[in-house]
Amino acid sequence: MAGAAPGFSGLTQINIAVPANVGGTVPVKVTVGGVPLNQGTITLWITL
Repeated sequence: MAGAAPGFSGLTQINIAVPANVGGTVPVKVTVGGVPLNQGTITLWITL
């Protein structure tokens, strides 16, 4: 899901599902309508 972030004017929030076996710092690529946006990384913390 992507849409306006509640409480933040002009900010878009993207919700994703992350597989259970993924952790650490991973690359993120977002494409909208076939056009790639800026790439970045996110750090995922695994809690048991």
